[in-house]
Amino acid sequence: KLHESNGSLSVIASIADVNHLYGCQGLAILSNGTRVLGELQPYVISPIMPAFLEHELQNTTVSWGEEYGINCKAGGVKSTLEIRVNGGLWPLRHIQILNDTLIECRAFNSYAEENASAY
Repeated sequence: KLHESNGSLSVIASIADVNHLYGCQGLAILSNGTRVLGELQPYVISPIMPAFLEHELQNTTVSWGEEYGINCKAGGVKSTLEIRVNGGLWPLRHIQILNDTLIECRAFNSYAEENASAY
């Protein structure tokens, strides 16, 4: 709303979330009642949610040759999951146990990281 006495302008804002996409558009109502609509300016706002591991690893006794399912899952915004077996990157979610094995999971994003390990 335009306040003629001091030349200030009141702004009414409304926002809607569609995949973190927001728009901002100005509207002015002139003294003669004419409505002037500004251009829509899009903005992407990513909420801050740190990375986390959804399941904790636990030390487990597994028989020789047994298939072990690696129960790691990353949560958080744009998080990445990294699995390591005996220090090396591991691309799979399972492993055949043939000796003592250290399994490490790491969830990370630009906000935080969480690590867990089991032997």
